[in-house]
Parts: sequence; structure tokens; C-alpha cells
Amino acid sequence: MKNKRFLLSALFSGITALALFACSNQTQQAGPKLAEQGGVLTLFNGENLSGWRQQGDVQWLVKNGEITTNEAGEKGYLITDKAYRDFELSLEFWPDAEVNSGVFIRCGSIDRLSADGCFELNIWDQHPNQKNRTGAIVKLATPLAKVETLNQWNQYLIIAQGNRIQAKINGVLVADYQIKDNIRAKRGYVALQRFKQGMIKFRNIELTPLTP
Repeated sequence: MKNKRFLLSALFSGITALALFACSNQTQQAGPKLAEQGGVLTLFNGENLSGWRQQGDVQWLVKNGEITTNEAGEKGYLITDKAYRDFELSLEFWPDAEVNSGVFIRCGSIDRLSADGCFELNIWDQHPNQKNRTGAIVKLATPLAKVETLNQWNQYLIIAQGNRIQAKINGVLVADYQIKDNIRAKRGYVALQRFKQGMIKFRNIELTPLTP
């Protein structure tokens, strides 16, 4: 009787171990598959700035489920804690008529947040040089179309894959740039900017990795 109980106990333990191993193996394989299938990452939870860091003298804060800033300060960035390579970034933005803002991608270093160290997708309808207005990749590409964005919610869709950067605003293609050098990083941080005066708001920020 004791031998029978021992054998049943050993058999049960073996089955349990096999099941746990199978689950563990499936979990390890799920990560890359999730990225390959386009698993969406929510970068802003609508409540706080978890997953982000601030840089500069502008204070970033959350109001009514939206990211915005205080009125003081000269220049500020809100930067993701993690770096990304190839991805599709979708976000909504609301700019007033005075703001100079932008979305920076593939910033190789948080100490070099500029159009020289990142790809800067501009948000500035009233730019004095309209070649750098909203939709431009600053210093690299002028907007393919003029999209008015002031005082309303708009969608920026930015696709970075290999040596190609594309962007749409409200469904309109504004940038399609082929990278010709290795000056900027192929993998880097995402950053939101507010420079000098004006108001900018962001919400619904999601990133879909395009590589494992």
C-alpha cells in the first residue's frame, strides 16, 4: 500500500514538473512573438509620469489624463526610460498658437537632446521658416504637406524602421525620409519637448515595436 502511494505521488510530481516546464517554455517564447506580432506598449498611463524622466527647467505634469507643462521655464524634455529601435509611435497632441514643441525619436543619449542627436518631428505651425513647420524632420526634411494643427487635438503617427522615417499627421503623409548617414543613433529614447512659451498637451501615447 505504501509502495502504491509512493508511486502515485512520484507520478503526480513528475506530471506537475512537466506542466510547469511547458508553461515556462511557452512564456519564454512569447516575448519575441509579441514583438513580431506588433504588441502595443502604452507609454503614458493617463495618471502619472511613470516610465518617463524630466530634463530642463520646464515642469511636466498630468492634468485631466493629459501630459502638459507649467507656464514657467525656458526649455524642457520628457524622456522615456527605455530606448527603442524600430517602431510605430502613435500619439495625440494639442498645441496653441505660440508653442514650439516636437517629438524626438532615436535619441542615442539623453545628454544630446537636439535635432543633431535625434530625429526631431516638429510641432510648430507658426515657425518663421515654414520649411521647419509642423511635420518637418528638423534639419533633414521639409514637410510634404501643410497640416494645420493649432488649438485642436491631432494625431502624430511616426514609423521608424531601418533607414526610413515616415510620419503622418491626421492621416496625411508629412515626412518620408531615407537616412543617408550614421550620425544619429539607430536605437534611442523618445522625448517630448516644450521650448520657451506656449502650451502643448499630449495623450494616448502608444508604441508598437517592429523588431523583437
